Amino acid sequence: MEDWWTGLDEDIMRCVARDGIATPIDIALELGMSEAAVGSLLAMLVREGRLRIALVAVPVAPARVATHHASTSIRS
Repeated sequence: MEDWWTGLDEDIMRCVARDGIATPIDIALELGMSEAAVGSLLAMLVREGRLRIALVAVPVAPARVATHHASTSIRS
């Protein structure tokens, strides 16, 4: 009899293996789990050596709308 943790591990591994890359949010949405739960399972898989996290990215901030104020302009 297979325990439900093993099934979740295999589901997560399938999500990552299919595209070679997946975010915790992608996995959570696909499996109907919370992002926190997926993060915990990913950490466990990393500790066990079954998965490697190879990319950490900083989200790009939305572009700010430039405004011109005479008091902040630079003169040469």
